[in-house]
Amino acid sequence: MLFSYNRIEHASEKMHEFVEYIFMEVWCKARELEFSIELFEGNESLHNIMAELFRRDSAGKLTTGAALDFYTGVNRIFIEFKKLTDEEIEDYRHKFECNNSVEELCQNNTDKEPCYYGELNPEKVELNKQIETFFKNLYSSGFFDLKFVRDEIGATIGDYYKAFVRRGNN
Repeated sequence: MLFSYNRIEHASEKMHEFVEYIFMEVWCKARELEFSIELFEGNESLHNIMAELFRRDSAGKLTTGAALDFYTGVNRIFIEFKKLTDEEIEDYRHKFECNNSVEELCQNNTDKEPCYYGELNPEKVELNKQIETFFKNLYSSGFFDLKFVRDEIGATIGDYYKAFVRRGNN
């Protein structure tokens, strides 16, 4: 069944802000930086989350689960981006931007073509797998439902869904 989508403003949009910040400001700048918590200072809420993950990791309390997967995923992909050329980074950046240009994609803008994971750089199979795993598990892993993460966001995915349904997007 087709329906019109009515966008709602919701605190859960911070989740995407985190993803966009990590991709554009951390991974895409990896060649010139060293991984540290300071990389996340440009987004206060994300920085607070990464600092908490770092604290737990340093204390030996980050051993399993969604928090570990997120923290190590961000770092692993950062390490792989350090190995890329400027042209390869620009290609990944462009594909990320296109895939996140939802309005333009829905309008069939020919300047924006969606990219599937299988269409990423064919020479970077391991990096592509890491990116795919990170993003496919991101919203379903429970990471955004962890209390310290939820406190920074101010909402959960479930809260968004309920607001979405109440608004009449069905």
